[in-house]
Amino acid sequence: MRIRGRIEQLRGRPDIALATFHEAVRIAEAQGSRSLALRAAIDLASAFSDGGQKREALAALRPVLAPFREPSCAKDVQAARGLVREFA
Repeated sequence: MRIRGRIEQLRGRPDIALATFHEAVRIAEAQGSRSLALRAAIDLASAFSDGGQKREALAALRPVLAPFREPSCAKDVQAARGLVREFA
């Protein structure tokens, strides 16, 4: 789903991309995959930011990032934390 969202972005269909990223987050969370949910949330937040919607970007990213409380060297966690700092 996440890749499909990126394809929709490249096709110039931001609304479809956002909906697809939302769905990717939902599916990953339902499957209990925190890391995939985080990757999808990063793409969702970036898509919101591309549209000038930084508040929505933060709202999409923060709850998915919250379970990653421990210090982490994982690239996705670092990237998400960087986006939160950028959008805040």
